[in-house]
Amino acid sequence: MRWQRGLAESLSANIGLCLHPRGGVVGWLAFPFLLVFELLGPLLEVSGYLFVIIAAFNGWISYPVLLVFLLVAIGLGSLLSASALFLEEMSFRIYPRVRDTMKLFAVSVLENFGYRQLISVWRLIGLIGWAFGVPARWGKMRRTATWER
Repeated sequence: MRWQRGLAESLSANIGLCLHPRGGVVGWLAFPFLLVFELLGPLLEVSGYLFVIIAAFNGWISYPVLLVFLLVAIGLGSLLSASALFLEEMSFRIYPRVRDTMKLFAVSVLENFGYRQLISVWRLIGLIGWAFGVPARWGKMRRTATWER
């Protein structure tokens, strides 16, 4: 929720950069990408899941269509997560053991069965809170500088 609110605040504070003639790559590619896929992504994702589930329960679509939708959504999410993992591993070789990479691969697939959807709901709550001007509640954090010792 915090990250989504922070993203919304950052993008809204710099909206003039979006598609500005002198905005360069940031204004013409990065900003629109962040706006559509990162800021509005949770709204589209959660709405899509809800619509398809409601449509199946009301008989507007068949249960096999619901199953195909869920399999495609989960499959694409898994493909994106696994691709990101393997691209990072090919580029930086962070994990020396293949076993560690395979564990991360398993988790990158498993995260798409519920956890990703939960994160999308939390992001949507943050977006709605920002859109309706709900004051941010950051909470109290006690900081310790253990890294300085």
